Amino acid sequence: MNITMQKVYLLKLADDLERFFKGEITLEQFRAQHNLANSMNETTTELVTHIEQYLVDADVRMEDAAYAEMQEAELVKLIGWLRSGNLTRALEVDFLAATADA
Repeated sequence: MNITMQKVYLLKLADDLERFFKGEITLEQFRAQHNLANSMNETTTELVTHIEQYLVDADVRMEDAAYAEMQEAELVKLIGWLRSGNLTRALEVDFLAATADA
């Protein structure tokens, strides 16, 4: 995948994450667009794997407010880093623990 295609995909990923978080698209719609089978290279595969952690933790977030707060903050960071093209920082977000802001 060339760099332009990757940038376009990462911006779409950020937009769709935000839409999912806001309830504008369903989990099924998100996964149809962004799953491991659709991953374009090692970078996008790693990102999608990390995002899957967020997606499967819905039940944990419902039971643990602190965990939910941490994951939601991480999602906001991830969206921002994807939009800014900061893949190094985006790849740090695994939704298991908070990443540093700077």
